[in-house]
Amino acid sequence: MVLNDVQFCAFMKTATDLNTNQIYKVFDMLDVDGSGAMDFDEFYLLICILIAVQDKAEKNFIYRHSRAVFDLLDEDSSGNISAYEFETFGFLFNLHGEAIQTIFREFDVSGDQELDYSEFKMFAMACIDRQSEIESSKENKSNFIFESTARFCRSCTVM
Repeated sequence: MVLNDVQFCAFMKTATDLNTNQIYKVFDMLDVDGSGAMDFDEFYLLICILIAVQDKAEKNFIYRHSRAVFDLLDEDSSGNISAYEFETFGFLFNLHGEAIQTIFREFDVSGDQELDYSEFKMFAMACIDRQSEIESSKENKSNFIFESTARFCRSCTVM
C-alpha cells in the first residue's frame, strides 16, 4: 500500500485540522526515503503520532520515540535540530511559538542555537516529567471533586 501526495492530502484534510501547507510539510517529513509516496511504515508512524496528539499524549510519544521524532524533525539530516526545523515541523506535536523558544532556551546547553540528540533527549525526558505532573494534577483534581461530592452527599442524608 502506498499513498501519493494527493491521496495523502485528502486523507489528512478529513482526519486533521491541518492546513494544506502543513499537510504537505508532514508528507515531506514522513516520506523519509524520498520516494514521493507514503509507504505503510511511514503511514503507520503518522497514525501513531495522530493518535498521540488526539489523546493529548504527544509528550509521552516524544519521550518513548525520541530518536524517531528527532530524525523526523532533523529535516536536513545534519544531526541537529535548528530552531527553524522545530518551528517548521513542531506543529505536528503541538509545539508552537513560545514553547519552541522556551525549549531552546532551556535545553540548548551548547548555546549553538541547535539541539543535538543528547539535548533533545533531555527535552524528551522533561516532556515525560511534565506529562506526569499534568496527569497527577488531573488525578488530584478528580479525587478532590469525588471527595467533595461524597461529603456533600453524606451531609444530605444526615439532614
